[in-house]
Amino acid sequence: RSSNGSGGGSSSSGGGLTAAHGPVCLTPPGWWAAYEMHMTTRLTSGELPPPALAELLWSVGALGHRPGRAWMEAFAVAAAAALPEFGADDLARLVWAMAAVREEAPAGAWMDRFFTITSVHLANASFSAHHLALIAGGLAVLRARPRAEWLARFADQVLACLHEARGVHLAK
Repeated sequence: RSSNGSGGGSSSSGGGLTAAHGPVCLTPPGWWAAYEMHMTTRLTSGELPPPALAELLWSVGALGHRPGRAWMEAFAVAAAAALPEFGADDLARLVWAMAAVREEAPAGAWMDRFFTITSVHLANASFSAHHLALIAGGLAVLRARPRAEWLARFADQVLACLHEARGVHLAK
């Protein structure tokens, strides 16, 4: 992962090939910068519902782009406000995508809020084996440190889902 030295962003912002996490993506010079500026406006307006937020970050991560600090801060604020509305699939994709575009968990209370919301889904057995694999992999990359109670709930849900787990889920 390369940085442009401005506290975030990708060297791919000037155009070229991006292959950090997925397919090679050829972008014209300035495309990512213009995209981030446009999406920052949409993020701060609050117009994007939870599925769109999760899909947005997933798409950016799948293309191997690392957004700049301002974009990530706007995204984190928008996602934190919407976390209670996220479904199980959106939460799993969100944490995977967060890991795809950054190396550490978001600062402050963001992760505490994520763990509180996912605790409800864990208690309701809302997560599939696939969701649990995405969450575990994402949290590991982010070096997140959930509380012992959350880990116990998560482990219980993993055990309950083992019958549906495939090799790919166990490998994550």
